Amino acid sequence: MAKLNYVEGDYKEALNIYARVGLDDLPLTPAPPYRLRVIAEAYATKGL
Repeated sequence: MAKLNYVEGDYKEALNIYARVGLDDLPLTPAPPYRLRVIAEAYATKGL
């Protein structure tokens, strides 16, 4: 959902979604590859 907000230009709401999800606190070690890809994409969107 945050990616959609970002594409629509609603950057503040995209960052709010990432803050609510706790993107920086997600455990990465036991995560399957598809989940790591989604998390990496979220970090890339957040970094823009």
